[in-house]
Order: sequence, then structure tokens, then C-alpha cells
Amino acid sequence: MKKESQIKLEYAELFYKFALATSNTITNSDVNIQYYDTFSFLQHVVNKQDLELTKPEEKIGARILEFVGTYIMILQLNKVLEDEWGKNRLQSKDKEIQNISQVVRLIRNAFAHDPLKPVWDISKSTTLL
Repeated sequence: MKKESQIKLEYAELFYKFALATSNTITNSDVNIQYYDTFSFLQHVVNKQDLELTKPEEKIGARILEFVGTYIMILQLNKVLEDEWGKNRLQSKDKEIQNISQVVRLIRNAFAHDPLKPVWDISKSTTLL
């Protein structure tokens, strides 16, 4: 595996683990999240009151962070497979490469079409070999 591909996967895994740990901490303990007093980007400025979430909203946000972690992992894995095996990997003569690529593509597509409620659509046209 190329060094760049390995680093991409390690970073995606790092973010995923961080998302899980953060979600677990927020969901299962009485942690007080520290919000910015003021946050600005270009000419847009918001204060703490605009940024602060309620405890139930923080728990929902934590679960969404898990979804984002999963999605980033799949997007990065798809890119690494493309970098390693090429854009035509779904037509590879190697059935394992085809199958791995197909599964990753299906999961990526499910998240791309509805990230917070992905649906796996496996039809005859996407059957694994």
C-alpha cells in the first residue's frame, strides 16, 4: 500500500475513534461542554447563546458525530481503493477487488444520498460476485 494511502486510512480511523469516544463521553456522563464565548468567520459573528446546545441536543449531536465518522471512513476507504486499484476496480479480473470495491461503493452511496439515515440498496445490478 502506498504511504499516502496508509496515512489517509489512519487519519480516517483516528477521527472515527475520536467520534466514538466523544459520543460515549457525552452520552454516558455529565460532562460540561465548553462553548466559545464568541465565534467568528469572515464577517459572521455568533455568541455563546447562539452556539450552546441543550443536554438532549448535545446527545443528538454526539450521535451525528458518529455518523460523520463512519461516512468519512467510507469516503476515505473508497478513495484509497481507487488510488490503489484504479477507477475501473469494479471491472477488475480479481473478484475480491470487485467485491470489496462494490461493498464500499454501496455504503458510500447510501451515506451520500441520506447521511443521517442511510439506506443500503442492493439490487440485482449490484450483486456481489
